[in-house]
Amino acid sequence: MTLATHDFGDGNGPVPAQRHSNGNGWVADTATVEATAYVGEDAQVSGTAQVSGNAWVSGTAQVFGNARVSGTAQVFGDARVFE
Repeated sequence: MTLATHDFGDGNGPVPAQRHSNGNGWVADTATVEATAYVGEDAQVSGTAQVSGNAWVSGTAQVFGNARVSGTAQVFGDARVFE
């Protein structure tokens, strides 16, 4: 059971989430981020998004909705990736 929540700024208010073990960024419990992927401290992954492989999400970047980021892809700066 997750005790932490985070407001991803998408109008849904605070939702169950946790800090990712590789980079300390916020990941919603509904999203999937592999341990090999990096989510930086100010980055966010929410919705049913998936980040896998050695993908890198950093800066204030957001991956959300049904987006998929994989392989060695890099999402950084203030980029927003969604589907």
